[in-house]
Amino acid sequence: MTVTFYALWLLSVLGMVVFVASAARRARELAYMAIGWAAAVGWTATVGPLVPELVGSIAVGGALLYLFRPRYARAAAACGGVLAGVAATLLGLMGAPRAGSIVATALVVAGVVWLVRRRPAFAPEVVREEALLVIGALGLGVAMLPRVLDGWQAAVNLGAQAEPARAMVPAWTVIVLATSSVLGGAYSLWSRR
Repeated sequence: MTVTFYALWLLSVLGMVVFVASAARRARELAYMAIGWAAAVGWTATVGPLVPELVGSIAVGGALLYLFRPRYARAAAACGGVLAGVAATLLGLMGAPRAGSIVATALVVAGVVWLVRRRPAFAPEVVREEALLVIGALGLGVAMLPRVLDGWQAAVNLGAQAEPARAMVPAWTVIVLATSSVLGGAYSLWSRR
């Protein structure tokens, strides 16, 4: 398991809960969330897991839609459904049976919906908005993380290749450079007198 996997896991589980809490009061948004969840589960069953860059972008897009374009809340709810589907897939990749991971995420979603509808103080609007900001920031981090790690690895590889090159500098090169530097400094001092 890599850092990217754990960051993706954190984003998908937290995003699932936050998006469900934001959509729980409206049945249409829950329906769109179910569509996004089914699409993500179906995609991963046939094609394979979604790439972290795409999942992070979906999380950022959904959070921005909920926060700044509430009239597109249904599309944002579908983004939350995709995160729930990714959470089910990642749970399966950790070794859980596929049906069990799907049922587990469905139970979490149902539990959050039940809590939001039964207890209005469970997830007030201010908390949901702050959580959406956190999900957006985390999604941005997950979207960038694979490329940052690739760049870091490339820098490490270049550094490893540069070490032997420095060790193979011939002694005469160092002597010539040192002598020319000393002679250049001496000439500079002599010419200024």
